[in-house]
Amino acid sequence: ALYTTYYDKTKAQTVTWANTGLKFGDTAFVVWYNQKLGKMELLPAVVGADGTVAVSVPALGDCSTMTVVKANK
Repeated sequence: ALYTTYYDKTKAQTVTWANTGLKFGDTAFVVWYNQKLGKMELLPAVVGADGTVAVSVPALGDCSTMTVVKANK
């Protein structure tokens, strides 16, 4: 959120997505980039039974970009 404290913006958080088209058992990752911190990481994600994707990100900050990607087997 825009008016969140610096601490809340820079702590690790879990983010979830619905409607990604992924199915339980799919292997997924999230490409996470934070402009202010100058960091980019490929993070493992968990696809739940209902297709919801969950990932723990290092920080959200004011300017984070996240992309869910499916890995081919």
